[in-house]
Amino acid sequence: MTTHHEPLADTAVLPRDAAPRTPDAPPPGGPNPPTALPPAPSPRGPGARALTWAGGLVGGGLLVLAAFQAADQVGQSTATEQREFAPAGVVELVADGPVEVTVGTGEVEVVARSRSGFADPVLDGRLQGDRLVVQHLCTRTWFGSCTAGLDVRVPEATQVVVRSSSGSIVASGIAGDVDLSSGDGSVSVDGIDGTVLAVSGSGGVEVHDATGAVEARSSDGYVRVVDAGGDVRASSGSGAVEVAGVQGTVDARTSDGSVDVRETDGEVVARSGSGRVAVADAGGRVEAQSSDGSVEVLGADGDALAVSGSGHVTVSGAKGRVEARSSDGQVDVSDVTGDATAVSGSGSVTVDAVKGNVEASSSDGPVTVHGTGTPVRLEISTADGRQVVEAATDPSASRSVSIRSGSGTVSYLGPR
Repeated sequence: MTTHHEPLADTAVLPRDAAPRTPDAPPPGGPNPPTALPPAPSPRGPGARALTWAGGLVGGGLLVLAAFQAADQVGQSTATEQREFAPAGVVELVADGPVEVTVGTGEVEVVARSRSGFADPVLDGRLQGDRLVVQHLCTRTWFGSCTAGLDVRVPEATQVVVRSSSGSIVASGIAGDVDLSSGDGSVSVDGIDGTVLAVSGSGGVEVHDATGAVEARSSDGYVRVVDAGGDVRASSGSGAVEVAGVQGTVDARTSDGSVDVRETDGEVVARSGSGRVAVADAGGRVEAQSSDGSVEVLGADGDALAVSGSGHVTVSGAKGRVEARSSDGQVDVSDVTGDATAVSGSGSVTVDAVKGNVEASSSDGPVTVHGTGTPVRLEISTADGRQVVEAATDPSASRSVSIRSGSGTVSYLGPR
């Protein structure tokens, strides 16, 4: 009888002492390296959810604001309103736009002009003692644009005060003091029989034909004062300053820009932090200084001080003592009735037609002095250069001339 056997499945043969493998046992030769799993997402805490919510709120708010602003621009309209008020000794005008004040007769005539969207302007006028206060202001919304200006006619003999947050100011023909200030706009004054205070936060300031003292200021803009019957103070934080035709003293200054002063009856102080300074035909003592720019004084009925940190210094026609200095620039002095001191740190020095004593020196440059034709007591020296003497000298002369250079030719010559 023949017996049939089924074939057996493949079975690994283990050594006698080997333990059978279990399903979880590592393969021979060591375990396989573990497979890296992606990190589990961190749960969103309340802080993260709050930031997301806040960001969405801000973004939505900006969209809403942009929509309101667009609607405000589309829906803008202009309006005009007229009122009359009884005359007052002082008229004060407060506006959120341009203001113009001229002379009328009788009542105080007010024309309020506005342009706005959602921010409706409000016109109000009230008498406070001897002061009439007229306000044309935009409602204080946090979006939208609005301009609320005033055109006003006042009796000639009226004191005027104007305050504009943003807009130009014009005042003319008033026989009274004016006090004008714009936060962002130009200020123009003409034909004022009184004192003037004109101020702009950002804009040019011009004053023409004022009989009294003038103070004109701009934080960022030019300042010009022409024809004033009193003392003048003109200043700019950043802009040119020009003053002319003043029957009093002048103080003109700018931090960054040129200063030009001419035809004044009194003393002059002119200073620039960075820019040219020029003074001409001053009726008194002159002090002109620039930290970084040329300085020029042409005509002064008194002493003259001209100083530059870095620039050419010129003084001519002073009827007093002159001191001219430049740290790094040329110095020229001529036609002086008093004593003269001319000094340069690094540049040439030239002195001509000085009737008093002379001190001229340069640390690094030539020095030349032209005499007047009369002998002088001369002191002349140079550390590195030539000495040239071609004019008359006398050790016992009453006038003295001192010429020195650290490095350069020194010369005493005859009249030009």
